[in-house]
Amino acid sequence: MKKQHQSNIHTAQLQARISVLEAMLLEKEAVISKKETVISEKGSLIEKLNQDVEYLAFQNDQMRRLIFGSKRERFIPEVHPDQLTLSFEEEVAAVSKTIKEEQ
Repeated sequence: MKKQHQSNIHTAQLQARISVLEAMLLEKEAVISKKETVISEKGSLIEKLNQDVEYLAFQNDQMRRLIFGSKRERFIPEVHPDQLTLSFEEEVAAVSKTIKEEQ
């Protein structure tokens, strides 16, 4: 009888301990899940930033080539004699004059 009583107490203690450990396990799994979500979000952000860096490096290379490249690589716009030009300076001066007159 005494043995059975001790066995029941021991079993109850083990069940209580198991319940506590299961609760702790659930809490830790929730924390791990949250951290995995954060890691995933940061990974996608890092990937986007790497793409931005690659794009900006490409643009930088293109600008350097335009500025410092050999003559055949540079873009030097030449005005062709047969091409018509637009004179915006006269229009800007007229608009500025109108604005000053209205004030």
